[in-house]
Amino acid sequence: MVNLTLSKTWQILGPFSIGMREQDFGSDPLEAYGGFYRLPYSEQAKYPSELVEGGLVSWSSVEAIEGQVGPINFPHVRWQENTVPFGWSIEQYQAWARTVLVLDQPTTFLMQVKGVSEFYINTTRYSGDCYGYGTIRHVIRLEKGLHMIQVRMIHDVRVNGGGHYPPQCSFRVFLDKIENSELDGGVVCLKDYTSLEVEHDILVPSYLADLGFAGQYGSVSLQNYGLSPLRIKSITVQLTRDDQGLNGQEECETVSGLIDSKSVIIAPGQACSVGFSFYLKTPVADVTDLKMALLIQTVMETQTAEKISMLVATVNIKPVDWTNSAFCYTFTDYDGTVQYAMAKKPRILDTDPTKPILLALHGAGVQANSEFWTESIRTQQNSWIVFPTGRTPWGYDWHGPSMKNAFKALESLSSIKDLITPVNTSIDNSDDWVLVSTSLQGNQTHKDKEVWVVGDVNRVIYIGKHLWSIGHSNGGQGAWYLGSHYPDKAIAVVPAAGYIKIQDYVSYANWNGSSYADPLLRGLLECAIAEYNNDLHLSNMRGLAVLPRVGSEDDNVPPLHTRKYCRLLNEVAKDPCAISVSEVPEKGHWWSSVLDDDIIQKFLDQQIQKGTKDVPDWKDFMVSVINPAGTGSVRGIEVEQLDIPFRLGKIKASKLASHQISLKTVNVSAFKIHPWLGTWTELVVDGQVFYYADTTTDSVLFVKDYKGSPWKIVDQVSWPPSGIRSKATYGPIHRMYESSRPLIIRVPSDVRGSLKMIFKHTALQLSHDWYLYGRGNTLIIGDQEEVPVTESCELSFQIYLGLPSQNRALRCLLDRVPSDISLTETSIGVGQRTFDEPGTGILSLVPGVHSNELGILVAGLDVAGFDAACRLLPRRTGMLVPEWIITTPETRSKGIGGIVGGGYYDNRWRSFGY
Repeated sequence: MVNLTLSKTWQILGPFSIGMREQDFGSDPLEAYGGFYRLPYSEQAKYPSELVEGGLVSWSSVEAIEGQVGPINFPHVRWQENTVPFGWSIEQYQAWARTVLVLDQPTTFLMQVKGVSEFYINTTRYSGDCYGYGTIRHVIRLEKGLHMIQVRMIHDVRVNGGGHYPPQCSFRVFLDKIENSELDGGVVCLKDYTSLEVEHDILVPSYLADLGFAGQYGSVSLQNYGLSPLRIKSITVQLTRDDQGLNGQEECETVSGLIDSKSVIIAPGQACSVGFSFYLKTPVADVTDLKMALLIQTVMETQTAEKISMLVATVNIKPVDWTNSAFCYTFTDYDGTVQYAMAKKPRILDTDPTKPILLALHGAGVQANSEFWTESIRTQQNSWIVFPTGRTPWGYDWHGPSMKNAFKALESLSSIKDLITPVNTSIDNSDDWVLVSTSLQGNQTHKDKEVWVVGDVNRVIYIGKHLWSIGHSNGGQGAWYLGSHYPDKAIAVVPAAGYIKIQDYVSYANWNGSSYADPLLRGLLECAIAEYNNDLHLSNMRGLAVLPRVGSEDDNVPPLHTRKYCRLLNEVAKDPCAISVSEVPEKGHWWSSVLDDDIIQKFLDQQIQKGTKDVPDWKDFMVSVINPAGTGSVRGIEVEQLDIPFRLGKIKASKLASHQISLKTVNVSAFKIHPWLGTWTELVVDGQVFYYADTTTDSVLFVKDYKGSPWKIVDQVSWPPSGIRSKATYGPIHRMYESSRPLIIRVPSDVRGSLKMIFKHTALQLSHDWYLYGRGNTLIIGDQEEVPVTESCELSFQIYLGLPSQNRALRCLLDRVPSDISLTETSIGVGQRTFDEPGTGILSLVPGVHSNELGILVAGLDVAGFDAACRLLPRRTGMLVPEWIITTPETRSKGIGGIVGGGYYDNRWRSFGY
């Protein structure tokens, strides 16, 4: 029997300063003294830290209880005094913990650390489960002996809250043995490995009582514990009453199969969500409980044999009374994975095709299917309410992949209509399910304006036996984001306690690296997330109905944020009373009626009644855009390309006469005008006059070839020309999570020894992070394998690991596409600059093989350079990573102070920046 022993005694060293989202840049002060791994425990040793009295910290030790370490208090820190000049951001600190793991023989086991973003086994880095999702663990193989476990703790103010003294770190280590029978194949993942209840991680839609399933898609999460790739050959769904066996007479007749007609391949150690489709031939009436069994046929292919296995996973299903409760419906998301949203039907079903849909965005850490959340907004008279997930409870701050998920949830609402029979009513319900076209790109239809946004403020974490609101008003911020970036999709916005932007919620001012970095570089890095600065885009909301809400005693997201939004919007409107804050006295961050009282409902009723029936009076407006890739149309104007990407672009629109409109542009080189702008016969663009027939069906594309050239109307089908970038191929690198297919990771095949293991391990960590934070899938393949062909793919990404001399696929790519990058085994070149210091790494976008594809290269002149570049692939929101960046060994200690180059590419893939 294998003995897997983790010492209960942990050695602690800290705290040290670190800024919000800075840890992925390195920025560990202990690296200046050799790094934590090399520092021996000593009661006499002290290390500098400005956080503590006297400026020096010492070692300490704590005892773990059932794997739980902490909460750890650092008693020699005057936290409240430190916050006087720096605020909450000074509570963002780091510390290290160390213990040993003893194995009495070579062992394969599962491990995860909850509450941290990274940990180390000996010198190998693994991604932690910082939000405590409990959805994925690492498959680890170690030799007999002692192994050092190191955990890098970060007190993350966004996770733990600010102003609670003392701010404490804690984490928990989970270790589980793997049975020998599981080493030769896959297993069904648990929904939450931290729970005492053993539930398979299966997603299926609600069964609406006596009607049928609210969706035809489901998914099951599988992990490969073996040493060879695992192929999922088929999935069969069997459905029975819960009191019947799988072979009972009450088995329901179903049709099922994999969504992807091609087999799903899971790499050794990888976990992924496998989608399947199914439907009942006949609904089951008068049922109280159903049991679904999934029969999953897998094939493990080795060099000598092929092993076929059958996995069985089950889930219990209780019918939902959809007339009184919110229900779960499933759909295939923009990347092909199966996701869910919650929906609440109105009290009265009607045939009005113009009625709006309310889109409710939850707060950080909240499950979309939580009853307290779906019940926090009252049922409407005629309008549906959609509660999207944003992919995961934390998601991506309702930006990028989270907002695409919300739009897809809206679009998919109508698809359930054909799967169920409407309840008996006295009216015709055929048009009740309204299809809303919500493509992030392309033409905006009339129904695009039928989207409502109701932003929640809360985040609730269950602590022991009570609820503790330490909210992270992500949904409120998301409502502001949707209103300011996709205003033509909304007719009204109700944002509650939303923060301005991540940098204003918890300041980035206390980054260690800022003490070393050139301010120009810092500015270029901040441009990577400037598209999410809601305040910079508020001009787009002029004329949109807004009811901001906040509790006057909110100590989590101070009311100042919402008041600032209102002040800025009123300045845009040039009306001090255009909108006002609904500030509720004596209320904090969350209360049960924050989105459900007479004030909110009166506003909703007014806007629902007004809907899209009234054409608003013309008011001059300004379109503001940092990144067209993440911004929709503003009153019918949609920016497609900027003169200088990632610089602020503007279009000022004013009416000169009844059918004459003037547009004045700044840093814009291409834009569309959609019919929603209204009727016009004469358009003046930067002094050029264009005449256009009155139409309400077509959009028009205006382009200039270069800065200062004349504008012209071009054919949308043939633009942009080959090799020219537009919103479809703009970065930054975090756009990789918006890929409309699984992320493809190309791993070098011909390298040997430890380098081969490093590339494979890196691929698994990237896969782990996308699955953990976004429930997304990756395809890990060799550099000589063919990439599966996907039809009608809007945008896809391939990540290339290693130098061209190591990665054949990258070498072939760089030979085929225009690139400002040159890579050899001794130097990295970007534009006219060359970097050749040992330990140098590069992370960069490159053009893809196809026009709808982008590549990301991750390489280094040695292992240290490759590792530093890998760290900067964005895992969560708020990462200051542009389109290309050059790292050095100094990033480990100085963070961005060790960055020697970074920036963006222009519209012809020529680099510019620092």
